[in-house]
Amino acid sequence: MTKAELLEQMATDAGISKTAASAALNSLVGNITMALKKRMQKLHWSDLVPFQNSAKSPQRAKSPNR
Repeated sequence: MTKAELLEQMATDAGISKTAASAALNSLVGNITMALKKRMQKLHWSDLVPFQNSAKSPQRAKSPNR
């Protein structure tokens, strides 16, 4: 599903304009991004997939010639 298809479906389901659906989606994504950047380790809503930060150790590059 593309963002345009998602916005159209959101607008239809909620009975709102595509502009309003776009504003709502941008707000949701922006707030999730901001919360994760602030190092909140986990965001969880019962009807939504949980989002979380995970620390990864640095990876070493391997030479393709070896």
